[in-house]
Amino acid sequence: MVVRRHTLLGRFLLRSSWVAVLVVITTMWVLASVGSLRATPPGDGEDSSTAAILYDGQPGLHGDSYIHALFLANLLTHFNLRADLIPLRQYKKGQLSDYRAGFLVVSSLTTVVPPALLADIRATDQPFAWLGGHIDQLLATAAARRHYGFSFVEYRKDLDYRFVVYKQTSLIKPEPDLNIVSIDNPKVAEVVATAVNQQKVSSPYAVKSGNFWYFADKPLSYMGEGTRYLALCDLLHDILGINHPAEQRAMVRIEDVSIDDDPDDLTRIAGWLSDRHIPFQIAIIPIFRDPAHSLEIRLGDRKATVDAIHTMIARGGTPIMHGITHQVHGLSGDEYEFWDELGNKAVGGDSADFVIRRLRLGFAECFANDIYPVAFEVPHYGASDIDYRTLGHFFSLFYDRPMVIPDDTTAQMVPYPVVDQYGRHIVPETLGYLPEDDPDPLKVIQYARAMRVVRDGIASFYFHPFLKQKLLEQVVQGISSLGYHFISLRDFDGNVDFQGQYVVRTTSGPVQLSPSPAIG
Repeated sequence: MVVRRHTLLGRFLLRSSWVAVLVVITTMWVLASVGSLRATPPGDGEDSSTAAILYDGQPGLHGDSYIHALFLANLLTHFNLRADLIPLRQYKKGQLSDYRAGFLVVSSLTTVVPPALLADIRATDQPFAWLGGHIDQLLATAAARRHYGFSFVEYRKDLDYRFVVYKQTSLIKPEPDLNIVSIDNPKVAEVVATAVNQQKVSSPYAVKSGNFWYFADKPLSYMGEGTRYLALCDLLHDILGINHPAEQRAMVRIEDVSIDDDPDDLTRIAGWLSDRHIPFQIAIIPIFRDPAHSLEIRLGDRKATVDAIHTMIARGGTPIMHGITHQVHGLSGDEYEFWDELGNKAVGGDSADFVIRRLRLGFAECFANDIYPVAFEVPHYGASDIDYRTLGHFFSLFYDRPMVIPDDTTAQMVPYPVVDQYGRHIVPETLGYLPEDDPDPLKVIQYARAMRVVRDGIASFYFHPFLKQKLLEQVVQGISSLGYHFISLRDFDGNVDFQGQYVVRTTSGPVQLSPSPAIG
C-alpha cells in the first residue's frame, strides 16, 4: 500500500485524467505474497483440468443440489480446477472419463442415479466423491460392497446426529439426519470423520475407499461458522490429491468505518494492533447518509475522521471500499446497498451504470482525501449478478462472501482464497463478528479453533469500532493463542483500476493510465 506516492498520483489524476500518462507506483512496505488468489498457470504445479459436478436438480432453480454444486465449484478454484455442472438426468455413459475428478451432489429423497453413472463410478480410477443420500444404489450388490468395503444400513433423521468429529475436533452438524453405513472391511474402507449424536452414539460420516469418498449427509448445507462443512473443505485436498502446506493464518477487519465513528476509538484500536505487530483491514464507507434527517456527510467533511484513517493506515491498516453509502433507503451501515433486503432481489434501477455512478462517487471521495482502497467489500454480502460482474471489472480483490445465485441466503463462507463464478478473487471471512446485542469473544475464538481443521484456512473476522475495545483484544489474543499469525490483505496483491482515472496497486510496477470511454 502506498501513502505518499499514491497521494501525488491521486491528486494528479483528479486534475488531469484526460491525459494518457505512464507512472511507476512503488510500495512503501514489501510483504511476502501469501496464498495468492491468482490461478497457477498450467505446468506450474497444480493440475488445471476440469472436474465434473453432477447434481440431482434443475439448473437455474433454487434447488439445494444446484446451489450446493455452485458452492463446490467455487471451492474447487482453490485447487486451480474448473468445474462442469451436469444435471444428473443429462449424464451420458463414459462421460466421467473426460474429467480429472467427479462429484455427485444429492439432495432429493427420491433420486434415482442413472445405471450408466453407477457403472462408470465403479470402473473409474479417478477421484470421485459422493455427497449425500442413495449410496445404497451404488452398494446394491455383494460385489460392490466387497469392492468398497462398506455397506449402507439405513437413512435416519430421528437419531439427532449433531456433531462431526474430524481431526479430533467437534464440528457442528446443523441437520440431524444421517445415512448410516457400516464398515465391512477396514483394510479397504477407512473412516476419516465420524458423526456423533446426543447419546454419544457414533457412525461413519466421511469414508475413504481407495479414490472413492462418501459423505453421509449434505456437507454443503448450512455452512455456518464451525460446521462440518469445514471437514469437506479440508478433505478436498486429499480427494483431489492436491495438497497445500499447513499454515494457520488469521485476519481482522475493522468494519463500517465512517464519519459516524469516534476518531479516538479508531486511533486507539490502530495503536493497540500496531503495538502487537498485527496488520488489519479498514472497511470504509466513503459517504454517510441518514435520510430520516436529510443528512449526507462525506469523509472530507470530517477532517478528524480522515486524520484517524490516515493514522490507521500508517499503523498497518489496509483500506477497503465497503460500498459507497452502505444503504438503500435508511441509515448508512444498517442496510445493504446493492440488494433489496425485503424483496430478496436486486435494488430498483439496478444496472452496470448504477454501480459505476456510485463507484465514481466513492473513488472521488476517497482519493480527494488521500485514501486508496485496494479491495472491495460488498455491503452485507449482497449484490446482483450484474453488480458482481461490474465491480469485478474495476477491483481484482474482494473481501466478502459471494452469493452464488440471486438469493441472500446463498452467501458462501469460503475457508480459503477462491475465485467465484463472476471471476472475483475472494479473500475469506470465516468467523463472523461480535454482534452488538451479544458480543461474545469466546464464540469467535471457538470458531477459530474449528477452522484449524482446514490445513490452509484463514481465520478471519470483523469488528465494529463502536464496541468496547477490550472485546477486540480478547478475540485477537484468543486467536493468537491458538497458533494463528495475522496477515494483511496487502499480501494478496490487490489491484484497482477505475476507467483509467483511479488506479491503486499494492506491488511495484508500471501502470498505464489513459482515459477510457465514458460508461455511465
